[in-house]
Amino acid sequence: MRKLLLTISCITAGLMSAQSQVTLTLQPGAAAGKDAELFSCGPCGYATRNFGNKPDLNAVAWTNNGNKSNIRSLIQFDLSAIPVGAVITDAKLSLYYNSDNQEGSHFSTFFYKNITIINRVTSNWDESTVTWNNQPSVTTQNQVTLAASTSSTQSYPNINVTALVRDMVSNPSQSFGFRLKMKAEDQFRKLLFASSDHPNAALRPKLVITYTVSPVRLADQTALQATEDMKLAMAVYPNPVRDEVNVSITTSQTQLATLQISDLSGRMVYRKEMLLNEGMNAMPVPVAEWRRGIYLVSVRSGSTMINEKLVVE
Repeated sequence: MRKLLLTISCITAGLMSAQSQVTLTLQPGAAAGKDAELFSCGPCGYATRNFGNKPDLNAVAWTNNGNKSNIRSLIQFDLSAIPVGAVITDAKLSLYYNSDNQEGSHFSTFFYKNITIINRVTSNWDESTVTWNNQPSVTTQNQVTLAASTSSTQSYPNINVTALVRDMVSNPSQSFGFRLKMKAEDQFRKLLFASSDHPNAALRPKLVITYTVSPVRLADQTALQATEDMKLAMAVYPNPVRDEVNVSITTSQTQLATLQISDLSGRMVYRKEMLLNEGMNAMPVPVAEWRRGIYLVSVRSGSTMINEKLVVE
């Protein structure tokens, strides 16, 4: 019996140490893609207009009839296919020049370099309603700098956004894609790309993510050892909520679990893996930046899952 236990232990250790590498390629079209341009020119009437269906994705500092006119762009990829616990090892964003771009071509000079910044967006936005005046917030954490163009028609393939994507996966409630912005929004400079609405599928923005997942994770190991007398109970309060909700989970034994919160469309806005101690475990979750509506709070441990509805006002 001792020899059998040792054999099982060695097999488990081998599985735990093995890593399965997965590459996910995202290059959505107009139906599934989410991107929009933001125009600053108030006197032109652009600052309150939505430009969510243009084939362009630009960062521009220019003028319009003598008025300062800057353009920023937002783009968000659906990362829900990445499993909980995945380790992001590489992420590359490719942006392609659009020869039909309404703004012409890249423009950069010795004095006016079109260096562009890519930031992580930290508040939610709607492709069909976002404007310059209601644009979402961003963070400078792990921002990426694109060097000035060396040709007026170049593309920027394989931009290293690994750190940004890691932040997005680990903190989905504060991650809503990328923002492109000219580093110095002083005219005259342009960097111009195609959006997911472009008719040429090859020119649409592409994100390639490589991640690893252990075939047998510790959570699964716990699930194999769990018995039917393992109990889980959850309370969500206050409910409805505006600023911060408390998720209280009571368990009959120590176990690993995953807390996940999704909206009614199935889009995950929060997830956290945790070690639950026997008894009550309380987790505060900030919701002030979430859209109003109904959300589904789920706790999973092995094959056991419990759900509660949450209303955010």
